[in-house]
Amino acid sequence: MQPNYSKMTVAELKAECDRQGLEYTAKDRKADLVSILERFAGPIEVEAEVIEDSLERISYKPAVIDAASYLEAKRGWLEKMMAPYKDMDEKAILAMNVDEAKDCRADLNKIIKEVDDERKAIKNAYNQPLAAFEQAVKELLEPAKEDVDKLKQYIDSQEDIKRENIKQGLRATYEDFAPALVPVVPFERVLEINPKWLNLSYGPAKAARELEDAVAKIAKDWEVLKRQAPLMKFYEESEAVFFRTFDLNAAMEHNDMREAEQQRINAMKSDIAEIKAANEPVVPQFEEVEPEPDSYYQVDITPNPEAQNGYTASVSVVSDAQQSRPCIVFVDMTDAEKVELKTFLVQQNIGVRGERYVIDFEQEDRESVLKLVREMQGGGDD
Repeated sequence: MQPNYSKMTVAELKAECDRQGLEYTAKDRKADLVSILERFAGPIEVEAEVIEDSLERISYKPAVIDAASYLEAKRGWLEKMMAPYKDMDEKAILAMNVDEAKDCRADLNKIIKEVDDERKAIKNAYNQPLAAFEQAVKELLEPAKEDVDKLKQYIDSQEDIKRENIKQGLRATYEDFAPALVPVVPFERVLEINPKWLNLSYGPAKAARELEDAVAKIAKDWEVLKRQAPLMKFYEESEAVFFRTFDLNAAMEHNDMREAEQQRINAMKSDIAEIKAANEPVVPQFEEVEPEPDSYYQVDITPNPEAQNGYTASVSVVSDAQQSRPCIVFVDMTDAEKVELKTFLVQQNIGVRGERYVIDFEQEDRESVLKLVREMQGGGDD
């Protein structure tokens, strides 16, 4: 039954408001507290009237299924139908081919279905009076169930209002107690610490105390984490882990894990660089030197019918500054021919630089050039 609030003391009224999760102020008088309780009072309790021996008003007899003769007849029928399979052991089954096995299975399923269909028919007939009775009771209770649903909707709406009042009270407690945390930790995130704080049976005062304790621990652990920031290479990631879990140890372990991971990555990069450097070919480095001015002899051989050998050879010194049209001819020859040509050039006081000669020949035929060299040496065609 609903309590008589007018006979309760102010202390008892406040305790009842706390129990029901109702808000009040310190200035509320007894009449105000009574008004708050009566406004949000639940439904009036009533005693249910018990109707004794109500089952006697229902005329029913427990059904009895007399199936002895039926079962005896079916047993004889099954023995006859199963006679072909009397000796069907594992050896007999293995002797069948697949088609024969499928035919036997189909025949047995047909026998089983015939008996099972009769069982289902009896069951349906047996259950018909019960099904009809259950439907009648369901229709009888429908109005009462509709009223229950209406009352449930009302109760739920009132309890939602109370839970919302508790929620707003906890929000105000959080914002007053830890204003520095509000921008970084939303109130909804704080409520996830203990969702039971919004339960009507938990008690708003108890929930507020626990919320303050939890928020104080978050602020303390955050300060500890910030003092460790100079020693942490991955502080920002660790801070994100802290505000996701409110777990200082988890944040510190995340930084340790990331540092170890980065060390492995750096070591791997170093190993790869060393392997790459070891496999790359060594490219020699030469100091770039400004070439000195060069000069060389230029040999001009031209046909001259008046000359003894029919040719005139003239030698001149040509420097880079004097050069107007340098001609470089590479002559393919054997080693013996190379010695011959080199000997001639030396005899003519023409400088030789290694195996390369700067000569301006108008004759491009190798044999003709060698012939000219021999003739100039006085050797003729030999």
